[in-house]
Amino acid sequence: MAGQTYSFRTLVVPGAAGNYAIDIDNNSRISLGYSLTDPSSVNHERAVLLQHGDFTPIHFPGATATDAGSVNDTETVFGQCTDQNSNQHSYRL
Repeated sequence: MAGQTYSFRTLVVPGAAGNYAIDIDNNSRISLGYSLTDPSSVNHERAVLLQHGDFTPIHFPGATATDAGSVNDTETVFGQCTDQNSNQHSYRL
């Protein structure tokens, strides 16, 4: 087996205590989840879309937590959010 080489890039959401990549589309847009505090705390989830080096926050209005799921080639983001009563909902952006 021939040796394969890879190129790694660290993705760091500005101001986040920790973050993780969720999905990437064919146009290199990446959905990420992150937290501002300890990831084990309640309602820490936040989401961003990374495109061309720019982070665009995703926040469902009135939600205490927003998580980005998948992103497709038409920039549609699917995810879930948690409302003030701790109920979870799906969304499409």
